[in-house]
Amino acid sequence: MPDHDLAAKIRAAQAGDTLAREHLIKTHQDFINAIASRFKGQSLDRYNDDEWSIALLAFNEAIECFQEQHGASFRSYATRVINHRLIDAARKEKRHRYQPLEVRNAEGELLPNPVETELSWQAFRETELVRERTEEIRAFEAELSAYGISFQNLAKTCPQHSDTRARLVQVASLIAADPALRRELKRTKRLPLQALCQATGLSRKVLKSGRRFIIALTILLAADEYVHLRDFFDLPSSGGEKG
Repeated sequence: MPDHDLAAKIRAAQAGDTLAREHLIKTHQDFINAIASRFKGQSLDRYNDDEWSIALLAFNEAIECFQEQHGASFRSYATRVINHRLIDAARKEKRHRYQPLEVRNAEGELLPNPVETELSWQAFRETELVRERTEEIRAFEAELSAYGISFQNLAKTCPQHSDTRARLVQVASLIAADPALRRELKRTKRLPLQALCQATGLSRKVLKSGRRFIIALTILLAADEYVHLRDFFDLPSSGGEKG
């Protein structure tokens, strides 16, 4: 089902269209079964295995609670909700504490559990955050390697004094904001020392000793994708696009 059709069906189901909900469940039975089977480690009997029933209820919950503005795809979110419910059920069975996995109103209609819904979103966001940070680090390592820099030797050259660090951050910010300086750095893999000495008043010795740190910060500041790493290094927003 194309993504735009899927989104329309979800919105219709959330608005009370039972046929849309049934269609979503019917067309995703193999998807639900694959997740539950992978969790159990074997194929499921849809008529007898509890995991199938739990996964089906979780998928229905995912339909009810999915929010497009969170930025996640529906299937990614549904996978997280199903796995969360299966893990929760397994823990409760192990501890012999059987609690309902659903919330119903006075008329017996199934309602989303707000606490469980938020926990599902929180778990999903945490997983996505780890994935995003991992991807950033890999991309950053690849860029650093072009300059003969690794995380290990970068850590060894990080300035210990706050004033020294502040001066080097200013140098990196200057390069990141200047397309000509960025191009020169990218082309030669060396700091444009003469231009930087004139612009900052710092000596060549200071700039050379801080080379790895300056280049690393320039990479982070000049690109939009390093959001998490800029936060880690306590840097401002990107100073420009890579050139």
